[in-house]
Amino acid sequence: MSLLRNRYQLRPEAVLADGAFSTDDMLKRLTDYGWTFVMCGRNNRSVSGSAVKRLIPRGYGEAEGFLKNGVKLKIVRDRKHFLFCNRMILERQSIQTLYRFRWKIEEVFRILKSRLGLSGCQQQTMRAQGIFVAGCLLLFSLLEIVSGGKPYSALASVISGDLKPETLISERFVRLP
Repeated sequence: MSLLRNRYQLRPEAVLADGAFSTDDMLKRLTDYGWTFVMCGRNNRSVSGSAVKRLIPRGYGEAEGFLKNGVKLKIVRDRKHFLFCNRMILERQSIQTLYRFRWKIEEVFRILKSRLGLSGCQQQTMRAQGIFVAGCLLLFSLLEIVSGGKPYSALASVISGDLKPETLISERFVRLP
């Protein structure tokens, strides 16, 4: 994370993640960087000395509290999920809207792994793996453009034979003489 911030000057609008990434150290680092985060967390996470499910016991609600390391959190609960955010000025709906973007990210990874072969990478060097990942991302981008945001339908056309990949690339993106 430091590499992304220091070398590449990355400054995301928000960092979105699930509970596995919401460790106290990670949240402290994100806050120190000045980056907004919205993360889903467990109901037994300790905030201000008690589990969040005790701060917001039923259904829907909001609360504020501190982690052991001093990070101040805004907690938003909707039935099943507890969302943690380090921006107190964000309203409940804004936090939930930001977190919904995470589903789009999950969908991209699912397509990359299950349909475009990202999980089957056999490359041995980091450079070769990088090229493989870049190729998968390029193919995904082409499918997004061709399908108008519906990559599964474009992929189905390629698989069925209605749309040939070489035709797709040569006609739409590379003007061959």
